[in-house]
Amino acid sequence: MKKNIYLTGFMGCGKTTIGNYLSKKIGRDFLDLDNFIVQKENRSIENIFETDGEEYFRKAETDYLKEISTLSTKRDRVIGLGGGTILSDKNAGICKKNGVIIFLELSFEQSYERIKYSRRPLVMNNSKAALEEIYNKRLPVYQKNAHFSVNADNGPFVIVRELKRYLQGII
Repeated sequence: MKKNIYLTGFMGCGKTTIGNYLSKKIGRDFLDLDNFIVQKENRSIENIFETDGEEYFRKAETDYLKEISTLSTKRDRVIGLGGGTILSDKNAGICKKNGVIIFLELSFEQSYERIKYSRRPLVMNNSKAALEEIYNKRLPVYQKNAHFSVNADNGPFVIVRELKRYLQGII
C-alpha cells in the first residue's frame, strides 16, 4: 500500500524546505497543505484568519487534509502540514491512517529566530513569550502523534539522509 509522508512541527522547523528536498530525493511529489489551502480558497492564510477566523480555517484545513490524503492515485506524496494541523485528533487520525508522520523537532529559540519577522497570523498577534507558551503546549502533541522524530537543528542534507534511512522499508 502506498503511504503519504507527513511532516509536522512548529513554525519555522523546515517542513516546506525539507519536504521539497526529501520529495526530490525519493521521487515523490511534494504538497504543502497551507499552499493548497491558499489555492483552493483563492486567498491568503492571513486573509482567511482576518475574514473568517481561526475556526473556519481549522475546518477548511481538515477538509483539505482529508481530500489530499485519501485520493487513491496520490497516496505517495510528501505533505508538509501547517504547524497546527496535527493538534486536531481528527487530523492526526487522517494522517496516521494514510501514512507516516515525521516530527521535525526544533528548539523554540531556533524556531523563533526563523519566524520572528514573518507575516504568519500567530506570529503577528503574539509576543515571543506567548509564542513560546504555544510551542510548549504543542510539543507533546507533536511527539505523541509522530511515528519518528528528527532533529531539525541539522542542515537539510543531514535531515533528509536520516529520513531516507528511517523510511527504507516503510514506503
